[in-house]
Order: sequence, then C-alpha cells, then structure tokens
Amino acid sequence: ISFDYKDPKTGKVVKAGGKADRNGFFFVNDRTNGKLINAFPFVNKITWATGYNLETGRPNYIEEGRPGDPTAGTDGKKGKAGHSGDLVAAPRLDNLATAYAGVQALIAADAALAGDGARIPLLVLFDHEEIGSMTDRGGFRSFLPTLLERVVLSRGGDREDLHRALADSLVCSADMAHATHPNYIERHEPERRIAINGGPVLKVDAKGRYASDAPGAAAFALACEQAGVPMQRFVVRSDLPCGSTIGPMSAALTGVVTVDVGAPMLSMHSAREMCGADDPAMYVAALTAMLAPA
Repeated sequence: ISFDYKDPKTGKVVKAGGKADRNGFFFVNDRTNGKLINAFPFVNKITWATGYNLETGRPNYIEEGRPGDPTAGTDGKKGKAGHSGDLVAAPRLDNLATAYAGVQALIAADAALAGDGARIPLLVLFDHEEIGSMTDRGGFRSFLPTLLERVVLSRGGDREDLHRALADSLVCSADMAHATHPNYIERHEPERRIAINGGPVLKVDAKGRYASDAPGAAAFALACEQAGVPMQRFVVRSDLPCGSTIGPMSAALTGVVTVDVGAPMLSMHSAREMCGADDPAMYVAALTAMLAPA
C-alpha cells in the first residue's frame, strides 16, 4: 500500500509504501529511495526476532528461536530428495520453476517454428505477482497489450490487424499448482487429486480466480497430448476461497483466450518448496507444445 507517513522521531512526512510480510512484521519504506523507515510486528508471539535494525535493515535475531541452516546437513541441501530421489527441494520453485520451463519452451518453440512467420511465440515474465501485480513491473499494467500492439505495427500492420491477431492468439498463464497435501486431503476436490510427478496441471475455478475457459482448456489438453505427457485438472472447491494468478488480469487487459496452468508442488511459499523430479521436463514439453503446436 502507498501512503504519506509521518516519522514519529523526526516529524517529517514522507511518501511511503507498506507491506505486511509473512514473517510477522509490517515494513514501511520510503517510496522515493526504498530506504527502510520502520518495521514493527503485527502478530503476537514472534519467536525468531525482537525487531529490525533500521540502519542495516537486518533483523535482531533471537538466537534460540532461529531456524537452523537448511544447507548445514547433508539431508538439507537443495536438490533431489525422497526415498528414491523422485523429489526436488529448493527455495522459490514458485515461480522460478515456471520461469525456467518457459525459457526452455521458448527456445525449443523458436527452433520448431523456424521459417514460420505466421506464428510468433512470446514469453513474458512479470514481477510482484505475490503482492497484487499492480506495479510498474507487475502483470496488471499496460505492458503486455502495448507490446503486442508494437509487434503488429513493427510488421507493417494496423489496428485492424492487431485485433485480428489478438482474436487468433492464446495466453498461457503459467504458475505453480498445489498438489494434494496428504495431511489436508479434505481441502481438495475428491475427484481431482493432484499428484507430484503426475504431469502438468490445468487450473479451474468457478469464481473466475483462474482464467481457464473451454477453448483454453482444450488447447492445453491438446498440447499435453501432442507433447506425450499426462495432464491433471485442479478444481478449487466452490465453498472455499481461492488464490489467483495474473491469468484473469491478462485476459481482461488483452481480451485474448487465456488458460491457467502449472506444475504440481507442495510447501508453496515456504523456505524450501518441493516438486517432483520428473515434473519440470513434462512442464517444458507441455509449454513447448503450447507455443509451437503441431
């Protein structure tokens, strides 16, 4: 959030931005230079720190309450894990796993479409999805429609050509997907269990928190079929709240058919997230087929 903040020490009013972080502290920063102005707890019983040093921006740790170093033990280093090495544990899989898969898919699609001037594969990686996307680097801004218009104009097209191109395009909004957690099975649709190493995931929500519709879902199902990988369908229970992606934003800004997809994972947003060792390759294959359909 953005607001004018009066520093209690100096009385000076500055243009500030605030964020309630998952670590239990609310941060106030100077919007003009990013400097930390204040940090204070907004939840009770924070056991890992007493506060923040405003000069260094570092926490004042409570040593006995700090979590251990996850790389200190041989079983804590990022990489393959699990009984048979079929899992991958690493920080920020959401959404670096998709960024990796998207880049690999774009490279493969470019080679597959060599000489095909009618199709232009495009990869856009936005920032700030976890804080609402309404920033200069987020997905909820004019960058994508403006970029698409400039692509058409640079090829000698006009506004009519732009609208025809949009009507013939498809947006694949790719983000990681929640696998069915064995401790919270009742939170998932009983007929739509999502398995680690089970293949890419099509995401559907009746309330529109995911942008997938029938044409987009069919396109992704066909892409998975052409790629030779299984497809899973994640459906949010209609009586439960649902997170969202930039898919609905992209669909609203461009008017292009959009489908929300992902790769299954557990422990999303934790210090070390987990996905299947087989899923990244299947994810790349499906996204390649989306960018360069047979």
